[in-house]
Amino acid sequence: KEKEREKEKEREKEKEREKEKEKDNTKGGLKKGRSGGAEDEAVGNGDDDAGDELEGNELAEEQEEAEEDEEAEAEDEDERRANASSDSGGGGGASPSFSGPSSVDENDVIDESGVRLLHRKYEVQHVVGEGAYGMVLRCVVRGSDPPQSVAIKEFKINDSDPDADDVKRTSHREVSVLEALQHPHVVRYLEQFMVRDRLYIVMEFLPCNLLELLDAAPGGMDREAVRLILFQLVSAITFIHQKKMVYRDIKPENLLVDEQGTIKLCDFGFTRLLPTSPNASLTDYVATRWYRAPELLLGPPYRDKTGQRVQYMYGPEIDMWAIGCLMGELLDGEPLFAGDSDLDQLYRIQQILGSISSKHQTLFDSNPHNSGIVFNIKKPLTLAKRYEGKVNAVELDFMAGVVGLGPGKRMTG
Repeated sequence: KEKEREKEKEREKEKEREKEKEKDNTKGGLKKGRSGGAEDEAVGNGDDDAGDELEGNELAEEQEEAEEDEEAEAEDEDERRANASSDSGGGGGASPSFSGPSSVDENDVIDESGVRLLHRKYEVQHVVGEGAYGMVLRCVVRGSDPPQSVAIKEFKINDSDPDADDVKRTSHREVSVLEALQHPHVVRYLEQFMVRDRLYIVMEFLPCNLLELLDAAPGGMDREAVRLILFQLVSAITFIHQKKMVYRDIKPENLLVDEQGTIKLCDFGFTRLLPTSPNASLTDYVATRWYRAPELLLGPPYRDKTGQRVQYMYGPEIDMWAIGCLMGELLDGEPLFAGDSDLDQLYRIQQILGSISSKHQTLFDSNPHNSGIVFNIKKPLTLAKRYEGKVNAVELDFMAGVVGLGPGKRMTG
């Protein structure tokens, strides 16, 4: 009997450990799958909040836990939360979260019909995305005929939160970039407003993104469609580069698509102005691993023997590299380089394109984090072999031109 009791205790402990793992996975907010590797990582200053979407069921579990912890809240606040929960109409499977002050604000109310109304004119339909700093809501302009949908990005700015400065910096940067980038293939910015501790950015609404189209075409997309997508994307990126900016986060889910097939870039939280000083460099790079250029995979920053911080420089060429990676994915439905880690990503790149440049190899070897690591690259697969029968000579030349191993060898936008 004593042995049986001990076994029972061990089984209970194992169950508790599994529950804790599930909670940790939920709170991490990392979405695994074909959207660019297991997670978004930071290279530089440790800015690792990459804005990956929470899975709908994970968000629901987190919401349930929050509601259990808030049973002592005022009765009227509980009623508001319940009404908001019933308002969700799909598109992410989660309801707007009302965790701000319980005081009534006429710019964020539940009207007599049970609809959440923002800024007196935007009727909230449902959540379409969830990120590190907030969520994206699909809303309809009240009284519009026919109904006009808009996307509203919500940032919670809580000064007591340890991430408050990051949230403010990211949200304000996105507004300033959107105001500066009026282009046919950049999502249109409409306005911004504050409600208590939340900033709302209003943009045009597009019904789906490129990741959804890729999921619907597992063997790759039609070549004519690929050319049309790339033409529009290159047009937008060229415009961004002309504005002395680098986008830094090209991936399928950041390309929105309307009913006519028009492509528009969204999510400018990681866009940066290019440094004006020739000795300055962009750092704190955050992006999805599968679309990173080799210069972003040479290892984390470190301090040399003199105590100086060593980190790697990059520029707008990283956007061109990402375009090439996206092109490959559109052609056959599979990521061009689907690494499981930064080292695996760099290895997979060399498997197809050959060894990295001698300059990059020296930088890689100098990084103490890479001590003892040697890439055994025998015979590259080559792009021509990988996409044989899927591209013509001109298309292959374009892809090779944007995924040159050295930044200086890449076509520029």
